[in-house]
Amino acid sequence: MLAETLTVLRAAYPRAQFPPETVTVYMESLADLPDEEVAAACRRLILRAMYLPTIAEIRRDVIERRNGWPTPGEAWQLAMTGAAHGHPCEPLAEAYKAMGGSWGVKTATNLGALRHGFERDYDQRVEQAVIADMTAKGGRGRVLPPAGERSAVASRNGPEVPSTPVERRMARRFLGEALDPPTDAEKSDAIRVLGGGPMQPDPKGDAIYAEAERIFAEGAA
Repeated sequence: MLAETLTVLRAAYPRAQFPPETVTVYMESLADLPDEEVAAACRRLILRAMYLPTIAEIRRDVIERRNGWPTPGEAWQLAMTGAAHGHPCEPLAEAYKAMGGSWGVKTATNLGALRHGFERDYDQRVEQAVIADMTAKGGRGRVLPPAGERSAVASRNGPEVPSTPVERRMARRFLGEALDPPTDAEKSDAIRVLGGGPMQPDPKGDAIYAEAERIFAEGAA
């Protein structure tokens, strides 16, 4: 489950800032990806990343593995052999074409500089493809509560991301905080979420829906 993966991720970077609002943003932004792929990506990133992986880094790892895209170093080797021409990895094929193809390799006066420029161009194209994929996914599509009930998460380079009472309680639960009985606002929001139904065929796969069920059960206890 995605919540368990984020708990492991937080434990791997104990000094990183990972408040409830950030958990909510991660949950929302990774919800469209299979839990197994996200978990595998996080395991790989934990072994090589010195800092808490961003949402974009996690999505990139998932997409690269899913599509079988080469690393920048592997992409360069494919370019050197000409195998990058017409390669199914669009960022690779585009970077190879921008480099000048086989002619660019043959006429290069500084192969090291050519490689550096090619790998950087390829890396940027992959990043753009990941951002485009993430943008196309959008959010959950549920109606948000009035602005006065939102908890906004400000980003230096992006818009505010609202969260609902159910999402905030879910985030606190995942962070291991002691929870009081559900408030009226949380119960009301839980009813709204339950009324909308799960966003995935299996309700257990929808973390927000599952949290709404817990709130409903805890409120009735």
